[in-house]
Parts: sequence; C-alpha cells; structure tokens
Amino acid sequence: MIREQRGLVSVRVGLPVDRSPQSFVMITTWSDLDALKLFAGDDWAKAVIDRREAHLLAEVRVAHYLDS
Repeated sequence: MIREQRGLVSVRVGLPVDRSPQSFVMITTWSDLDALKLFAGDDWAKAVIDRREAHLLAEVRVAHYLDS
C-alpha cells in the first residue's frame, strides 16, 4: 500500500540489532508535508495502519522530522 502513494520518495524497513521478531522500524521519506498529509489524512501525526493488520501490532509509535 505505501509504495504506491504519490509523493513517497522512499520507504525502508529495518530490524533492530538483536533481531527481535516483535520489533521493526519503517522509515518513509515524502516529497513534502502535503504529500504526507494526502496519504495520512487530517490526523497525519498518527500512524496509518491497515485495519486488516492492526491486530498484529502491540504498540505503534510515530515521529516526524523535517529536512532542514
């Protein structure tokens, strides 16, 4: 789903050093904030989780950073 979004520059998924199967990080880079908002909606500061996969997640955290 994410790879098909307009304005997405890149997406990377990584596992922690200890290779815990319960943890991973996903880093997305967007062309601009408007592109992120188009994907995530009005509440763009929250994670966008596919409802069919939500039961697989125990905890979700989101942080956004601007390229200065």
